[in-house]
Amino acid sequence: MLWLAVLFYWAESFRSRMDGLQPMVLPLAALAALAPALFPVA
Repeated sequence: MLWLAVLFYWAESFRSRMDGLQPMVLPLAALAALAPALFPVA
């Protein structure tokens, strides 16, 4: 779901500035990207 939120954020950032969402969306997406390394599937 986070990759979808980042995709929407990225697409909408071309039309208008959304600086308020960047501090929320990007750190969560970075944590989600690291999650498979931290919690490998057995």
